[in-house]
Order: sequence, then structure tokens, then C-alpha cells
Amino acid sequence: MEKDFPWCIVRILTGFVIAPIVASISYTVMAFGVSLFFPFIFYVAGGVFLATLLIFVPVYIGLLWRRWLSFWRVVGTGSLVAFVLFFLLFLVNDQSFTSMGAGSVEYVVDGRLTTAGYINLFKGTMLVTLAAAIGSVVFWLIAHSPLGHPER
Repeated sequence: MEKDFPWCIVRILTGFVIAPIVASISYTVMAFGVSLFFPFIFYVAGGVFLATLLIFVPVYIGLLWRRWLSFWRVVGTGSLVAFVLFFLLFLVNDQSFTSMGAGSVEYVVDGRLTTAGYINLFKGTMLVTLAAAIGSVVFWLIAHSPLGHPER
């Protein structure tokens, strides 16, 4: 009976629970630092789990259907989807504010992004992409790594 149990489904489901947690923790530490970890981790984790359910699970089903489950395809696809999602969220964001900044650095002046604003957008996009790559590596290691698969 033990041999007939589909452990691959348990590994995939475990991957979809652990990988978003790791991605949330890594993004929160990289973006906000350790001192602001607890105020922001719950918001970040909520967004990451929502994106996992609505976007990454269907993308994974597509990868599974095409049998594109190699390490580089899973990590590359997870990173690319996060990059595109973050960029699209920026594009559809309400740009109605006229001024925004942090300290003496202005990110938006008269409703337009400044150079510092574009640099900040690039930094945020890269942090999201890196956190997604870390989460994708963790997911692949849990769900598809040949380590721990006696039948492979």
C-alpha cells in the first residue's frame, strides 16, 4: 500500500506551501530589512499566496502538461511570470498622484516618474524576480528534485 501512494502529489502540494513562504521571507528581508520584517511579512505573504493560487498554479499545470519540468524551465518560468506580473501591476497602478518621494529623493514629480523613480521601479522588479527565483528553486527541490526519489 505504501508503494502505491502517489507521493508526487504530496511533494507538489508541499512545494506550493513552502515555496511561497520562502519567497515571502526572502522578499521581505531584501526589500524592507530585518527591522521592518514583522510589519510587512503578512502583507507580502498574502500577496504571494494569492499570486500562487491564481497565477503560478495554472502556469505549473501548463508546464506539467507540456512536461517542461526541468530545473531551468521551472525557475526561469517562475521568475519570468513574477517579473511580468510586477511590471503589469505597475502599469495598471493608479498614477494619479502628483508627487511622491522618500526623504529628499523624489520618485514622482507632476505625475511623472523621475530617474530615481525608474531606478526604484527597476530595483523593486529585480527584488520580486529574485524572490520568485528563490521560491522556484525551493519548489523544484521539493516537488521535482531527483534527490529522495528512490524510483528515479
